Amino acid sequence: MVRTLLDPESQVGVRPEKAPGRGIARGAPPGHLLAEFPPSVRLNPGDLLLTGAPLGLFPDGIPVGRVERVERASGGLKLRAWVRPLVDLSLLEEVMVLRPL
Repeated sequence: MVRTLLDPESQVGVRPEKAPGRGIARGAPPGHLLAEFPPSVRLNPGDLLLTGAPLGLFPDGIPVGRVERVERASGGLKLRAWVRPLVDLSLLEEVMVLRPL
């Protein structure tokens, strides 16, 4: 089975391209990701998110998507970002399976 980043069951570690901080993005169908960060992370609409988990499933630094909207959640304990993926995953025709050597 192959899951895309838009699948609500999938998740990927992400980080802003030009600011410190790391978060987790999950699929938010039909065409977005919902990324959650600590409230100290500086994030703005238009910011590019990259993969950002040093020991994660994906290598660090792969472009994931652009932030469209940012909001405070859970009484200000989380920063939530709605992210549009950089690619249209509905057009996916081939996949590459990555596994540790």
